[in-house]
Amino acid sequence: MFKKIFITGVLLIAIGGIGALLTAKSYFSASEQEKSATTFADVIIDEIDIKGNLGSLTIQQTDGDAVTVESIGPKKGQSINIEQDGRTLKISTPNQAGINFGIQFNKQATDLIIHLPEKTFRQITADTEVGSIDISGINAEIIKCESEVGDINIKDSAGKLVLKNEIGNINIKVPAIKASITASNEIGDIAVSISETPKDHYISANSEIGSIQIFGKKSSSYMSGNGSIAVDLKTEVGDIDLTN
Repeated sequence: MFKKIFITGVLLIAIGGIGALLTAKSYFSASEQEKSATTFADVIIDEIDIKGNLGSLTIQQTDGDAVTVESIGPKKGQSINIEQDGRTLKISTPNQAGINFGIQFNKQATDLIIHLPEKTFRQITADTEVGSIDISGINAEIIKCESEVGDINIKDSAGKLVLKNEIGNINIKVPAIKASITASNEIGDIAVSISETPKDHYISANSEIGSIQIFGKKSSSYMSGNGSIAVDLKTEVGDIDLTN
């Protein structure tokens, strides 16, 4: 009982912290913003490595063969860093430190929009401190996302998914699960929606405080076929829902 009360208290504090962060971001986004774009054409890029500080990150499919990196950030802020290392494109947003009271409120958000061509990448890595991660229409052997505060949203994308969140929801909406999924939260819900019924999957779900439903049934596991494709969903505080 004490553990439930304690974790519930932590959840309320976390929600308040998210509200403060979003308010701070809204305040800063009202200041002068600058847009920039960098295009990589006629090069071979197989891996994308992104490290964000404060701001949203969007990765989406585009027409053509070029990779384009767009940024929207404070006009007087530092520019983002983009580096091509062989077949890996490394992108990072500026880290503007300020007075630290646990949350650095005088940072200014830099949002990133990455446009990728239709191909199968070797690996996509997205790591943010504060901000949502949205990936749509992307194919990769491995897609890895990690956020301290913010939602992780995967839509119409394929590949092995490794998703980790401290505070925020994880949402996965794909036609079918063709590779393993590992999704873990400390505080937040996990929702997985698929169109095709699993055929060779083993699904396990665990929530310390929250409900679990797999295809409409209150169950923490599901087995189909030979179970060769593993789906592991874990959250400490939050609901887990897998639907088709």
